[in-house]
Amino acid sequence: MVDDMVKVLVPVPEKCSGCGLCVMACTVTHGQGLTPARANLRLEKRCIDLDLVVVCTHGEGCELECIESCPADAIAVASTGAILIDNNACISCGSCDRACPFHVIWFDDGEKAWKCDLCKGEPACVKYCMLEAIEYRDATWKDFELIRSQIEEVCE
Repeated sequence: MVDDMVKVLVPVPEKCSGCGLCVMACTVTHGQGLTPARANLRLEKRCIDLDLVVVCTHGEGCELECIESCPADAIAVASTGAILIDNNACISCGSCDRACPFHVIWFDDGEKAWKCDLCKGEPACVKYCMLEAIEYRDATWKDFELIRSQIEEVCE
């Protein structure tokens, strides 16, 4: 787990309407057109009253299992603190996906792995979310624990 505060995407569940604009902004920014299945984040309905953005925590709350599990050394921590996948080195084995405790690494039709790359420090999902339901800020695992408790409270 990363001990220092790192700048990551932090969902704000009480503000999310489930509109999906964050997903569309992600796919368009990454050259995938309007293809939600190719987004680097997911929008999940947690209960009747709550939609939640699910995205990589970039080491907060995990032991970087994706990095340890990759036999090709295709995953590394960038100087920005973001966990990045080198698609040239990725061998599409799926080890990272199976190891990730949050299941935020995706594959499509045997292609290379992909996940949130924080848009080089300018996350499109944050920029285009009109409700400010995703924040890009310094955070620790305690922030994510607070979100988890809020979700449990809303979805009881």
